[in-house]
Amino acid sequence: MTQFQLVYLRRKSFPGFSGCRWLKLEGLGVEGVEPGAFLGMDDLQILSMNRNSLERIGPSMFEGIPQIESLMLSHNSLQEIQDGAFSQLESLDTLYLSFNPNLLFTPTSWGGLQNLRWLYAESVGLTELRSDMWRGMASLQYLKLDHNYITSLDEDSLEGLDNLDTLEILGNRLSFIEPGTTSWILKLVSVLHS
Repeated sequence: MTQFQLVYLRRKSFPGFSGCRWLKLEGLGVEGVEPGAFLGMDDLQILSMNRNSLERIGPSMFEGIPQIESLMLSHNSLQEIQDGAFSQLESLDTLYLSFNPNLLFTPTSWGGLQNLRWLYAESVGLTELRSDMWRGMASLQYLKLDHNYITSLDEDSLEGLDNLDTLEILGNRLSFIEPGTTSWILKLVSVLHS
């Protein structure tokens, strides 16, 4: 049996799928998505692109899916989230980025995700938590950062995450927690670390 591979999603790749609410494109070898690939899929709420070969998330990659609530991009080869990549996803509630071990986050990676409540970033190669990483993510309630390389937490590590109530950081290399950090740790309902 031959395995099907869909290497590149072109503009308007899904004509006739206008009423589709859930699209599962997992394990198809997708390496790139052209801006506008999802145009016409206005009702799409869940997009799963786990287990592909995506290396970057670029601007307008998700153009045409304004109602998307859940986006799954785990187990790819993601290395970069470009500025404006999520700018059109104002309804996004849940984002899965786990198991992309070379993913680079910048202070502008999250532009447009002001309504995001759940972020899964397990095993993405994070070495530090900087205060500028979370700009515009005040709605975030759940943050999963297990199995990264985080070595310390300081008072500003989660600055701007005023609604965060669950932080999971199991399997990191925490060796230092700055005095004063306990004020926000105590606020959390659950802080798990090794």
